[in-house]
Amino acid sequence: MTKYEAMREAIEVRINEMDEDDIITAWNDNEVGEHIYYIDDFDDLFCDYSPQGIAELASDCGWESWYDYFTYDGEIQQSNCIEDLVDLDDLVEYVMDEEDDLGDEEIRKALDGDVEYDEDDEEEE
Repeated sequence: MTKYEAMREAIEVRINEMDEDDIITAWNDNEVGEHIYYIDDFDDLFCDYSPQGIAELASDCGWESWYDYFTYDGEIQQSNCIEDLVDLDDLVEYVMDEEDDLGDEEIRKALDGDVEYDEDDEEEE
């Protein structure tokens, strides 16, 4: 395993260990992809819509109020599983490309190269 691969793997492992709120915050704060909303944000997000407009949006997506999260980009996508709405590989790529540790010590260590890897693999490249 090269140093880059070890760094990437360490970051991926750490992101997978993060709780959902931290993943959502990292995703939204860094604009990695479509903004993730909590179901409790629905009223605020759509307060300027007419009742008919909200009904149309809800019927188009099969709205269910028991979902925890949703995205909205003209269409609503809902899920209880954050991995349905967040591409964790995109978040890992963001961290690697921007060298942004998301405020996490373990990710910072990985970005700084503090990972175990096979130095022989480095020489082969």
